[in-house]
Amino acid sequence: MKFHIAKKILRTVCFLMAFLFVFGTSCAFLERKTSRERYAEFWSEPDAYDVWFLGTSHMYYAVQPMDLWKEYGIRSYNLAAPASLIPQVYWTLKNALNYGRPKAVVVDCYHIERDFRINTNKIAQMHTGLDSIPLSRSKFEAVFDLFDTTELRMEFLFDFYMYHNRWEEIGAEDFKPEYSVQKGALLSSTVNDVSGRLKPIDQTDKRVKETDGYVYFRKIIELCQSRNIPVILTSVPFCAPKSVQRILNGVSGLSEEYRVPFLNLTYEPALSLDYQTDFWDWGHVNRAGAKKITHYIGSYLNEQLNLQKTRPDQTTEQKWDDAYLVYRDSYTQWIREEENLNDYLTWLSDEAYFCEIYQNENINPAEDPILEKLLRGVNCKTSLSYEDAVSAAGNEFTGDFLFIVKDAFTGETLDTAIFLDKKRRR
Repeated sequence: MKFHIAKKILRTVCFLMAFLFVFGTSCAFLERKTSRERYAEFWSEPDAYDVWFLGTSHMYYAVQPMDLWKEYGIRSYNLAAPASLIPQVYWTLKNALNYGRPKAVVVDCYHIERDFRINTNKIAQMHTGLDSIPLSRSKFEAVFDLFDTTELRMEFLFDFYMYHNRWEEIGAEDFKPEYSVQKGALLSSTVNDVSGRLKPIDQTDKRVKETDGYVYFRKIIELCQSRNIPVILTSVPFCAPKSVQRILNGVSGLSEEYRVPFLNLTYEPALSLDYQTDFWDWGHVNRAGAKKITHYIGSYLNEQLNLQKTRPDQTTEQKWDDAYLVYRDSYTQWIREEENLNDYLTWLSDEAYFCEIYQNENINPAEDPILEKLLRGVNCKTSLSYEDAVSAAGNEFTGDFLFIVKDAFTGETLDTAIFLDKKRRR
């Protein structure tokens, strides 16, 4: 009798284990892979990164971890996520601290003015930041704190609840997801003149509004300080309305209260941000703007925290160097795929490339101030005659510009492009 009962119990346990395995595998397979592509590498080994960046899309377009590695030897990950209000940023940090301890945390203040925990119009985007966080007590606490309804709590805790009917959308990326080569960040080459949208106020013009954003920002600072982790507050530049500018300027009060640095980059002259060429829309910098902000943040981190003295062991350093080469290969591919002249020039403002340029004598860049600025920003360029351009292209062509892009270190030709009326000719 006892044997019979034990056999039933064993069968039940085996069934439950098999069910949980199939259920878990199905959930992972059916979910949209955006979150895992961006952040799974971090959650697999959080201690591999000395600096964590948190915030919204403003931050993940502005700070590029692979450039930080190349220029400063800083190992970092950009955990910023779309539609993240400050409460979500706090819970992302708290979950991450269950698995690792960075040497510094850098948090952007955007949305500190919001007096609610989630944006109900951007629930789908919140999945990007939250889906890849491992299931744990802290994730349960996060979901129950952020969401009020059973339906949303189920949706964010158990992916199958949301993605169970996604079979028709399954594609190749679901079988073999490609993980981020940018350590969570994104890059845009698009150039938009947003200079007319920026109406800056004086930095001393401040307003403090005790919103949910402020409450959770205090929690972020106190959590870091309780673990002796340096926390740096930032405000990434964008075309903010005056009311939002006042509240962001007011973050200096938090900085003084908790004695933590606040980098209000909108007012930082050393950045030399150009609102005609360094943004892809009113709220986000493009590649050119990201280059300037990343350089500034990297210099600050090294000077203030002496991170250059904590170089990793040789194996880890080689791993990062290899990852950087993969990133550069992707970057070169983005150049090859670019169709717009202004956007193409944004990619070329990079020390890794040397450019030979033919310019039609009928083109006068001075008549197009943005084009003129972008051409000046191209690294290490030489001018070609039409005859030399024809020789390089292999045949005669009609175009305003021809570019021969070479690796600045090896001299290898990486791309040849002809543009007419600012459109690439294929």
